Amino acid sequence: MAPLRILLIEDDTKLRAGLRTGLERAGFHVAELVSGVGAESLVQDQRIDVVVTDLLMPAREGIETIIALRRRNPTLPIVAITGSPFESMARKLGANRTLAKPFALEQLVTAIHEARSEAPPGSTPVARGVA
Repeated sequence: MAPLRILLIEDDTKLRAGLRTGLERAGFHVAELVSGVGAESLVQDQRIDVVVTDLLMPAREGIETIIALRRRNPTLPIVAITGSPFESMARKLGANRTLAKPFALEQLVTAIHEARSEAPPGSTPVARGVA
């Protein structure tokens, strides 16, 4: 079985590098962006299994990115990571899982696997969220 491909969208350079390293050590392939700009084309052009996105970023925020990705691919698993109070909004707009910063790498790995295994957002009345 091929490793899962993660698109990691995070504007904080150190956090993004740390998450990438941790996710790669956990066996994932990781593509990365510093904002949501270009996320839809990257998802369209490459096989991406799960998107992990920050919510508050310059250029294009995570909420806008989630909405755009959800329009083009309603079943794409999305995990929102944030240090902001917008977790519930992210879930309502299509994130399968949310994590509040700071979080442990193990929590992110769990959220990625849970997002992959559940029904697409909006298809069932199941509660979502890790944080």
